[in-house]
Amino acid sequence: MHSVVNIRLIVALLLTIISTQALSDETGTLSLRLWDKNYDRPQTLAFIQLAIEKAEPKYGKITLSRVEIDTLSQATQALEKNQQIDAYVSGTDIPKEESLLPIYIPLERGLLGFRACMIQPKNQPLFSDIQLANQFAENQLYVGLGSSWPDRNIMIDNGFIIKHANNYESLIAMLANNDVQCFSRSMMEIDDELMAHPKFDAEKRLAFIYPFADILYVRPDATKLHEALNYGLEVAIKDRSYFALFDQFYADSLQKYEFYFRKILVLRNNNISANAREAINRYGIASFSHGPR
Repeated sequence: MHSVVNIRLIVALLLTIISTQALSDETGTLSLRLWDKNYDRPQTLAFIQLAIEKAEPKYGKITLSRVEIDTLSQATQALEKNQQIDAYVSGTDIPKEESLLPIYIPLERGLLGFRACMIQPKNQPLFSDIQLANQFAENQLYVGLGSSWPDRNIMIDNGFIIKHANNYESLIAMLANNDVQCFSRSMMEIDDELMAHPKFDAEKRLAFIYPFADILYVRPDATKLHEALNYGLEVAIKDRSYFALFDQFYADSLQKYEFYFRKILVLRNNNISANAREAINRYGIASFSHGPR
């Protein structure tokens, strides 16, 4: 009789421990150490803070902190090795999606794939007769992009002549020196950047569109954080705060630069997964056909 009671007591204690552990996992503090390049961009940070806010009622406190890492490639290596940072925001990219834990909700509705050229004002006439993407190369118009940016290969695959550099400051210098005539910038970036660099202008006629979006990548062993952030963004979509935040940041820029009145050059993206394309088509401001054009 005593042995039966003892066994029941042990089982009850084990169940209590398991229940307590589950509660701790569900409501305990999660850590989100974010790459400084994302943290320092107010719009990106706002979407991440929105995800955290919506996740916390279910997952408990999520602490957000900033970690400095020089380049995107270094940040990717840190994530893959489960070191230094817990998550970062970067463009959709099949190798990253396979090695990390992606969240297939575009933070800024696929606006990363809505592009215009930042140019020197004197070069505006160079673009006046462009009708097709391949005319950039025919007219020796060079496009500047980061060495490790996923969209570099997108532009190359579509026939553009690319010059690249490891960091943003070098690309700005290349534009200033006329080493490149177009610094490809997304519509979610260009307004802030032109205010920071008033000697440049946005090219006025053309726009590039391709399926490409910023998404959150979480380090491979942080499954609970991945689950929490994904849940938070899903809640924000359901209660429409996700769309309201997008309009707050970008509705004026799309109107200011008359994006929808430009000559649109639709480009293919050969490095987009079915999941990423589906997410852009579902939540983005434009939809794209399946498969290469």
